[in-house]
Amino acid sequence: MNDSSTYVFTLPKGLLDDQGTLHRQGGLRLATGHDEIKSQRDPRVQDNPHYGALVLLTQAITFLGRFQTVTPLHLEQLFLTDFLYLQEVYVDLTHSYGGPIELGEHWATP
Repeated sequence: MNDSSTYVFTLPKGLLDDQGTLHRQGGLRLATGHDEIKSQRDPRVQDNPHYGALVLLTQAITFLGRFQTVTPLHLEQLFLTDFLYLQEVYVDLTHSYGGPIELGEHWATP
């Protein structure tokens, strides 16, 4: 689940599940070209291109609280603050063109 390529994050608010448990900590890995292609082929994205951000994030999120698989429905249930936070973290991780990403304190270690 966690390795040196997974960025560990904490959502500002968290995802509240059906049992009332709040899930704030998760993992995000760098997206691949395959993730992008897979998200673009998703029928929900073809129907509504704005849905692409949700589908792409679900490919890159390795866990969220007790959820080992995160679905677009999970992300739809996030508070806007949390969704915007995830988008910001994703952009920061995938758009560091100036060189290799520095593995700081938030990166999990084996």
